[in-house]
Amino acid sequence: MPWVSSASILLYSWLGGSEVGTAIFSVIFEVANPSGKLPLTFLSKLDDIQAFKFLSSGAGVVVCGGDILGYRCYEVRNIEVAFPLVPTSAIV
Repeated sequence: MPWVSSASILLYSWLGGSEVGTAIFSVIFEVANPSGKLPLTFLSKLDDIQAFKFLSSGAGVVVCGGDILGYRCYEVRNIEVAFPLVPTSAIV
């Protein structure tokens, strides 16, 4: 999303369900504070996807190897992400 730095607001609705319209209305018209957490990390560049470096295949089988994968690998490797996942253990 190269345009995101020029946007004054970004609203992303995730798995809305039957009340998604009410929820979005509440956020847009400042009835509620959108303080939810992301369920995954959004990267700045596709090249930063760590799992791709460890995938191999042969005979129709995909093998995933490597060391630290998931959201922690970006922190450990000091890779800047666009929007980080915030694990519930980090919420105080």
